[in-house]
Amino acid sequence: TSFFGILALVFALAVQCVDVFKQDFAPLSELEPFVRVDTYGGFLGNAGFLYLISTAILPLEQSMKEEVRPQFGKALAVAMVPVTVLNIAFAALAYWGYGDCLHSPTHCVQGLVVDNLPSGMLTDVVNALLSLDLLFTCIVFLFPMSQLLENEFLDETRFGEWPTELWRNALRTLMVVGIAVVAKGVPIFDMLTGLSGGFGNN
Repeated sequence: TSFFGILALVFALAVQCVDVFKQDFAPLSELEPFVRVDTYGGFLGNAGFLYLISTAILPLEQSMKEEVRPQFGKALAVAMVPVTVLNIAFAALAYWGYGDCLHSPTHCVQGLVVDNLPSGMLTDVVNALLSLDLLFTCIVFLFPMSQLLENEFLDETRFGEWPTELWRNALRTLMVVGIAVVAKGVPIFDMLTGLSGGFGNN
């Protein structure tokens, strides 16, 4: 994601944490267990979605200079470990603060956690910033797929020529429109991310 996207995520995380701490934390004994067989598939897909950055790793590594490429694995580990720890801590905190949906279906942690925020201008700002973050992140994720499609359907030797560039832009536009249609057509966000994580990491 971009530097702006990271700032947007940090802001959203801060707002969400403040809201979580305003909740009445239920005793841990009253919550559903953290690990349940019947919901494990959904968890696994969403956990996989978190690491879909792997689809962008290969192009990033290939574009690096040869002399610094051996350091890529180390940099990746340094980035992934704190992200993993932070996500686990935030998920546990949100689950504890908002509660589970079996005991309190009207007030529980939602599949898209920002849906737990109260309506208002601050929530609108959070959603707008996260949308911008996703816009910039989407470009990074679409790049490998657009390269693959362009190399498959178009003549690479003609890249740069006007008719070929029109086709390249048409392919990219179709990809974005397709993603928008799927996003609009699937009302349950965590189901979409779960399926994306499950299929995208295979």
